[in-house]
Amino acid sequence: MRWANFAIFTFILLVVEHGMIQLWAIPAPPPDGVTPSLMLIMMVFVAMFAPTMTLAWAGIVLGLLVDLTWPADWVSQIVIIGPHALGFLAGAYLTVYLRNMFFRQSSLTLTVMVFFAGLLAHLVVVGLLWLRTISWPGPHPVSDLLLVERFFSLFYTTVMAVPVGFLLFKVHLAFGFQSTKKGRR
Repeated sequence: MRWANFAIFTFILLVVEHGMIQLWAIPAPPPDGVTPSLMLIMMVFVAMFAPTMTLAWAGIVLGLLVDLTWPADWVSQIVIIGPHALGFLAGAYLTVYLRNMFFRQSSLTLTVMVFFAGLLAHLVVVGLLWLRTISWPGPHPVSDLLLVERFFSLFYTTVMAVPVGFLLFKVHLAFGFQSTKKGRR
């Protein structure tokens, strides 16, 4: 994989995700409402084609970017590094496990993979944030509605995976993924 192109496309998607947050947010209890995660779509796209070690590092990097831009506590704006990185890593490995069962060159496949990988990633994130609240004094970042809000965010991300996946498949060659087929090319 070409890491420079990965960094450029990741930066573009991160800027679009946070630049348009007020435009495509669906009103909900958190301050910004329910928004899609373009970083999750990018992680699944990389996980569909990259070798295992490459996607592990890409999942950790994308998860850390989400951790750094997503406050865990809406009141005091506490940033916790780690839950999204581990969640994205778990979602990436689930995608590796499932990617041989589907036709990889399809936006519909990307959409299905985004749903399953995102479901596991969000469960890991909410579980880790919940574990953090067990013995931590002070305000708790995990509310009762966090899992519900994460599910609606995942559903919104799954819908957005169709157009974003279509665009990512158009620039697929720029990433320089190695062929997984044996024999002649």
